[in-house]
Amino acid sequence: MEITARQFVRGRTFSLAVHGATTLGLMNTQNQTDDLPVKRIDRILAFSSVVLIGLSILCFIAIIVATAVHADFGVPIWGVIFTFINVALPVGVLLFFVLLIMNLVRRSRAAKQSRKG
Repeated sequence: MEITARQFVRGRTFSLAVHGATTLGLMNTQNQTDDLPVKRIDRILAFSSVVLIGLSILCFIAIIVATAVHADFGVPIWGVIFTFINVALPVGVLLFFVLLIMNLVRRSRAAKQSRKG
């Protein structure tokens, strides 16, 4: 059994759908053509940022576990892991902020352009 209802709120149309007795979904049915397209550079920056920060966190966890089991930090791989954390985490955060600033500038330009025309 599916029940649907439409509601108009502040210039947008929403669909409310109930599927069976357990699922409730709210979906925006306004045209999504007003949204800015996602560029390739945005995807690259986002993916790179997430990967670098994620790997840094995994390396940090590996160091915590190695410390708990009294591992020998004289092995060269630990030097690589320490260096990776010190380089990759700041670079990942920097890429995130670059992505954020690029999106803010693009949205600002689009808003100015929509006000003009």
